[in-house]
Parts: sequence; structure tokens; C-alpha cells
Amino acid sequence: MNQDTVLILKIGKQKEDVLAVVCDGMGGLDKGELASREAVKAFLNWSRLSYMELEDREIPEEFEDLLYESWESLLQQIHRKVYLYGKKNRIRIGTTVTAMLFRDENYYIAHVGDSRGYEVTKKGGRRLTQDQTLADIMGGKYEKDSNVLIQGLGASETIRPVYQSGKVKRTAVYLLCSDGLGNKIEDEEFPRYLKETEKPDIQILEKAGKALIKEARRRGEGDDISILLIQRSLDSIGNRI
Repeated sequence: MNQDTVLILKIGKQKEDVLAVVCDGMGGLDKGELASREAVKAFLNWSRLSYMELEDREIPEEFEDLLYESWESLLQQIHRKVYLYGKKNRIRIGTTVTAMLFRDENYYIAHVGDSRGYEVTKKGGRRLTQDQTLADIMGGKYEKDSNVLIQGLGASETIRPVYQSGKVKRTAVYLLCSDGLGNKIEDEEFPRYLKETEKPDIQILEKAGKALIKEARRRGEGDDISILLIQRSLDSIGNRI
């Protein structure tokens, strides 16, 4: 059963901002798909209700602080709900989450686990998130069980989400994916598939996404693979067109 769940939609009063979320029900755990669906459902409800209270904030720094406060509350609620469900039913359950919000010329990320976010330009693929595994956190010192996650929504007793932001690059493609893709495709390989264009082209992005999945499968990846591709169109002063 596919344990990945994804969400991508335009949000806000004018439907000009974009929210993208990838959740991967943690491999080897029971009912992982329930956890990932619960997380995505919560983000969908958040986009329809809570985001309306934030989007009128015009000062970027104020908006960012309030956004992270709102996301922190949301993620802790999801975590608690999934964790208690697992304890009540005596099952191991959990999910990763990588969420990315695009607003004007900025992006904002919330991250728990080892799903990934990338910024891809002709210079290469830049990973925007760090896998929260023993191998990555400890600098590769752990070889045995190196891919074991140190936290996940509902899977660990507590969680400490990571938040960050950056400026959207004009022709960059932003990629969110479950770990099934990153296991087989190296960061520097992404520009072969994701070409920079002056204006977003949905057909080109769809073709590139299918090619990436096909190549990961060819290299032997058997895990679920989910990809979201986002390219923003910005004019010279950063407004959306």
C-alpha cells in the first residue's frame, strides 16, 4: 500500500499563494498511510481556516514569525493525535512531513523526517532540508541503521520541527519528494531533468517528474515515490504574473 500522501493548491483570498506538502507514512510502521493522510488533511484545513488570519500581514518578518507559530501549533496537534491513536490501538504509526509555502518572492518550509525539498537551477540541485536520520545528524558516523529516523509525527515521543525561509529564484524549479526519490537520484543530477525556463510549463514539469521516477525505479528503488514540482513566475519586482 502507498503510504505517501501529497497536497498542492493555491491558497489565500486571491488564490495567489501556493502550499505544497509531502508526507511519507514511515516505512516499516503499521498504518503509515493513516498518519500521512491525517497530516495532509490537517494542512488542508489549516489553509482554509487559519491562513486567512495570516495573509494580511504585510511585513515579511511579522508574517514569517506568525506563520511558524501557526505551523508549530498545527504540527504538535497532528503529532499528538497520531501518537495517541497509536498508543490506544497498540500499533506503531508515524509520518514525515515537508511543507513549503510560496508567498510573493519568498518561500517558507516546515520539516520533520526525511522527505525532502530542493531548489533546482542549471547550476545544480540544492537541498533545502536536512534528513533527520542518524547518518545526517551525526555527520555520517553511523553506518549501522544509518537511515533510522530520529523523529516523525506520531512516531517519536516528542518532535522539534525545523523551519526556514528563502528567496524564490526567478527560473528555479522547486521539488518536494518522499525519500524514495532521493535514495537513488543525487542532488547534482536534478538539472538533467528539470530545465530552467522563463515561464512555467506544466507539460514540461510533468514529463520531468515522470522521468525522475522512472530513473529511480530503473536504479532499483522499490519504495513509494511522490514528487511535487513548483515553478513560480515573477516579474522584475517580485510580483506574481
